Amino acid sequence: MVSVNIGDLFTVESRILDENRECIISLPESYMGSEKTYPVLYILDAEYTPFYEKNLFTFYFMRVWEMVPELIVVGIKNTIRNRDMIPVELPDRPEAGKADKFLEFITTELQPAINKEYRTNGINYIYGGSNAGLFVLYAMLNKPDRFKGVIASSPMIGWCEELIHELAEQSFKENRYDNRLYMIYGKDDFEQVVKTMPAFTDYLTEHAPEGLRWEMKYLPDEGHVPYSSIYDGLRFIFPKQG
Repeated sequence: MVSVNIGDLFTVESRILDENRECIISLPESYMGSEKTYPVLYILDAEYTPFYEKNLFTFYFMRVWEMVPELIVVGIKNTIRNRDMIPVELPDRPEAGKADKFLEFITTELQPAINKEYRTNGINYIYGGSNAGLFVLYAMLNKPDRFKGVIASSPMIGWCEELIHELAEQSFKENRYDNRLYMIYGKDDFEQVVKTMPAFTDYLTEHAPEGLRWEMKYLPDEGHVPYSSIYDGLRFIFPKQG
């Protein structure tokens, strides 16, 4: 059996965010004593310990049964969540509207720091739920070359539905896609999810580029950020071979 190590702290001094950001690094079981390089799975909201541990344990359970490859897992802790996860200003969400800066931090500061410190192979995946689910979708549409696989659980598209559709239209025209996108939500989810996901599903059905393999899963007996989100998402991103 594989032993689970929650991980070690890794701090990045961010010029973009003007703060230090802590991450939790969990290395693959074969990392020590080898020269192998590994993909990286970024998991948002890592300071919410019970949720992060559940996601990490799910990943390691899947490793035991060889459902997923070995990955370096990077849990990114929050400081000001509304600021980082939501792309637009909102009157009832103080400090929201700086997702562009958080994305710049991840792609120009955090990822290079992880690549320098650890043996990575340049392939990145990202998972987020709720507002973080909105962010990972926003991140893929802005920089599809930086995230090979994206898992968006209950993405709160309703905060900025028009922006997401505009970004998708522009991104699908301007970028070459070779990505997997998995989205999941429940019947009893927040209205910012359930009122927007059907239209976004229709849009993807009609306009998603050939290189974007995607799936939308609706669960009639679930609510916000379904428990199986990361499990189902990883199964989609890493389909069974043979």
